[in-house]
Amino acid sequence: MNGTENKTTTKQLNLNPKEQAFVRKKKGMTIKQGLFIKEYLIDFNATQAVIRAGYSRKRASEIGYQLLQKTTVQNAIQEAMKEREKRTEITQDAVLKELALIAFADMKDYVEVLKDGSVQAKTWDEMPEGASRAVQEIKEVRRIIASGTGQNKDMILEDRISYKHHSKVQALELLGNHLGMWKDKQELTFPDSETFELPKLKIPDKGRG
Repeated sequence: MNGTENKTTTKQLNLNPKEQAFVRKKKGMTIKQGLFIKEYLIDFNATQAVIRAGYSRKRASEIGYQLLQKTTVQNAIQEAMKEREKRTEITQDAVLKELALIAFADMKDYVEVLKDGSVQAKTWDEMPEGASRAVQEIKEVRRIIASGTGQNKDMILEDRISYKHHSKVQALELLGNHLGMWKDKQELTFPDSETFELPKLKIPDKGRG
């Protein structure tokens, strides 16, 4: 893999100026490895990143796994992610807080049930901080209902407001994935005389299959 990579140039890969600048900053790595990192940061799919970086499609899954085992590649990915956080001001904490707003949204924050059983929508000012960000859509339906005839006709205005929230289940699932709640637990038993240390997974890889 390295023999072919070392002969590859930015011109052969047809990289634009921004891509050339990105891969040249990654010292100690080949051009293809630098491009792999750039592509991996798009969707964290190692297999697809390998293909987009110009590696062999047939061995994409294997190559992706091998690249993610390299310390230089792992460090470069972490560095690039930190740079992106600074540039966009989007941090993991900010994303988790936004997911939590959706996952733990409570209808009591949006409506009030009065003593007579009627339901009254709250204004934005009456809602807790951030509650509006969990709302995907608001619909208001107004219609006039007439009953009776002639001068005895009664006109009733029916006003309905409906809220559609972002998916609580999906938000909870994403939070659970982040916390490692849905992973299958596995017990490993070793002889007392031997100690085994399992490597920690530093970089997510959705593409290895």
